[in-house]
Amino acid sequence: MKRVIIFLLAVICTTTIYAQNKVYCEIVEPAQIGKKVKIIIDFGQEREKNKGQQVLVNKKGEIIQFNSKIDALNYMTTLGWDFVQAYTVATGGSGNVSSKIHWVLCKTVANGEDPYSGITTKEEYDKAKNK
Repeated sequence: MKRVIIFLLAVICTTTIYAQNKVYCEIVEPAQIGKKVKIIIDFGQEREKNKGQQVLVNKKGEIIQFNSKIDALNYMTTLGWDFVQAYTVATGGSGNVSSKIHWVLCKTVANGEDPYSGITTKEEYDKAKNK
């Protein structure tokens, strides 16, 4: 009986320690910068009104430019994000319709792990610089 109780406690502790969560983000269709693209990312966080602040930047605060949309997606996969789905949103009307592609990504993280490790937005960089 003691062995069964010890086994059950070990299983409960192990699953609690290694509990994992899924977090999601969305990449809005990248904007063209000449021959390069930049991506705007949404983690669902409260943010400034200026969506341009949600672009990815490097450690120097410079906007990360990608060769293509797929290059941007490949970058996110190197950070542990998995592609889930893509969808298009059309806006406007009467012959003036524009559309944007949105990509949904997912990442599985352990409790306490920072899911946004390796990712800095312009907004976050500016806030950290002004402290």
